[in-house]
Amino acid sequence: DSQIDTGGGAPVTFTGLINDAVRNGLGGKHDLTLGAGNSSIMLVSIGATAGIHDFTATGATIKLTSAKTTGAQTYNGDLTLGGALQSNLGGTSPTAIFIGGNLALTAASSVTTKGAAGDDITISGVITGAKTLTLSAGNFGDVAVHNSNSLADGIGTAAAPLLGLTTTGATVTLNGNLWVSGPLSLTAKTGGITNENFLGGGFYSWNAVGRTTLNATAASDIAIGGAANNFGTLALTAHDVSLTENGPTDLGASAIAGTLGLTSAGAITDSGNVSVHDLATFTGASVTLDSLGNRFANVINVTSAGNVTLANALATQLGGGTYLGNFTVTSYGTITQAAGLDIAGAAKFTTFGAAVINLNSAANNFGTLALFTANNATVSENSDTVFAGGSIRNTLLFQTAGGITQTGDLLVGTATFNSSAVSADIDLRRDGNSFGGLLTASISGVGNVFLTNGAGPRVGTHLGALTIDGGLTVRSIGPITGLAKVAVTGDSSFATTGVGAGVYLSNAMNGFSGKLALNTAASGPASIVSTTGLQLDTSSLGGNLTLKAGGDVTQAPGGTLSVVGALAINTTGAITLDHSTNTLATLGSITRGGALTIVDSEGGLTLAGSIKLGNTSNDVTIVTKTGNLTINFGTVIAGHSITLAIAPDAGATSGNFINNNGLSALSVNGGRFLIYSAAPNSTNRGGLPFNFSLFNRTYDDPIPTAYDGNGFVYSADGTDSPP
Repeated sequence: DSQIDTGGGAPVTFTGLINDAVRNGLGGKHDLTLGAGNSSIMLVSIGATAGIHDFTATGATIKLTSAKTTGAQTYNGDLTLGGALQSNLGGTSPTAIFIGGNLALTAASSVTTKGAAGDDITISGVITGAKTLTLSAGNFGDVAVHNSNSLADGIGTAAAPLLGLTTTGATVTLNGNLWVSGPLSLTAKTGGITNENFLGGGFYSWNAVGRTTLNATAASDIAIGGAANNFGTLALTAHDVSLTENGPTDLGASAIAGTLGLTSAGAITDSGNVSVHDLATFTGASVTLDSLGNRFANVINVTSAGNVTLANALATQLGGGTYLGNFTVTSYGTITQAAGLDIAGAAKFTTFGAAVINLNSAANNFGTLALFTANNATVSENSDTVFAGGSIRNTLLFQTAGGITQTGDLLVGTATFNSSAVSADIDLRRDGNSFGGLLTASISGVGNVFLTNGAGPRVGTHLGALTIDGGLTVRSIGPITGLAKVAVTGDSSFATTGVGAGVYLSNAMNGFSGKLALNTAASGPASIVSTTGLQLDTSSLGGNLTLKAGGDVTQAPGGTLSVVGALAINTTGAITLDHSTNTLATLGSITRGGALTIVDSEGGLTLAGSIKLGNTSNDVTIVTKTGNLTINFGTVIAGHSITLAIAPDAGATSGNFINNNGLSALSVNGGRFLIYSAAPNSTNRGGLPFNFSLFNRTYDDPIPTAYDGNGFVYSADGTDSPP
């Protein structure tokens, strides 16, 4: 063993390798002690593969390039280091390294212990020098920096931060403010990591603008508090993590076995996948955690006045909150919520595969709402709803306390829209909408429903039960069908635009109390059943029109009825379709409980179905302005009195009456028939017996009282026959 006593004289410099085993020719390992004194000792290097065992500097200020020993190293004073300290070089006994004063770095440096328990690294003073530093304790050794000196000092300085700091130990304790301009990596093998000031209370300020890696065990915690911390990208491994940053926060790849609480004065982002097993809480100016490999296994709580974007490879449970910006969630699992979401901006929720969207809190509010899922979505809102678009391949169940509108297209399988509002509309009439399954809507109070379906003609629009205290407008490229009850107190309009697409509303409990408009494209029929009477608004049918009503069938003021196919009506009341602008081609079967009046404006009219008598006091009046009025074979017109007329406008040519059913064509019950035609020689009376003929008369001219009984009235010149 060797001892050097500096004795307080002039500085001592050793320029060679101090290795007493080599110098003395000894094969063993020996101790070297630099004795007490206040001299400065500069050592180029100490130790070799087999030389110094324990090295102790009891009081001198040491300037050292490197020291490698098989035993412990103790520096009771300050140390200036420009290389590596390494203990237990090839040894097996505990070999701690202790620096009792300050550590000044002149070059990239490292402090390493290896071996069994007790291989601690302790630095009691401050660390200075704009260099990188690596502190690596043995498998069971602890690392403690600045654990006893002035609390005002730190690890690096604001003016000259460390270029990088890497620390590995069983536990890691950094007591002091920290400045690192490069990467910061702290690994605690058995304990946690904290910047808490246990001596003076509060927290130290940690500033590491490079990548920051904090690794604790899955059973230990990371707690980085205080409002003055600043980090580069954060990579975190621990059980519970609580971290506060004074600027924007970027999360790299992180694995949290417990909870994560992150508070940032700026935006929170991710550049790697973040995994949190328990509750995850984020507070920032904005939150963008959009890595698709993120795994949030429990509730996600977000507090932010800006935009929020979340991605999760698992099922997503949202904790609720109030958000002034946009809110976007992409989840490979089901999206649910633990509390209400109040989102002022655009809300967008997306799931994949079999995952559903279940956001049914009655406290939800969305600025605009977009839903995307291959499965089901159940969503509630406490205010007016604006759909910005969406694709729900299976079933959408939507409940709102207000009205519903849209700014983007909806692609939905089965859809139900319910409003509990006292007064509100459901307005979904974008041409790009596609509802492939049952489509249902309801309003608790008074309101109108507008539904447009752009689904293909083979799909059409399938209406579910609709009870609406207001108006209903349905427009579809494909057929409109409704097997369930459709009850509307206001006006109704049903329109199809695809060739051959019809309207089929056949439930016996249907009720249309307001005006009814029906419009179909070429070859498109319509079949309507109503417990009420029907008031037809302007309608144009490319095919047949079949009506069954529980009251009178009439036309709304100014309305026009155009039917390319056959018009068939079954009603308990009267039928009055007498607008001069109507365009009808064929009358089918008519069953009525009151009088029948039908006017056709052009093209002639064919009576192809029988008109039943109804009440014995009810008359039949059928008028066409141009063309022939033809009764087909097998057709019987029954009524108290029957008037069949071709009544052209002034100056127009009259058509003719053509009876192809002979004597059975008309069944008069108590009254008489009057038939208006062009001329006898072009009229086919079919053998009908008559009492008189009148000539040079129009439909508007009165019949002289002397002429009673059945008669033919011609517009051509001729001589009136009896009476």
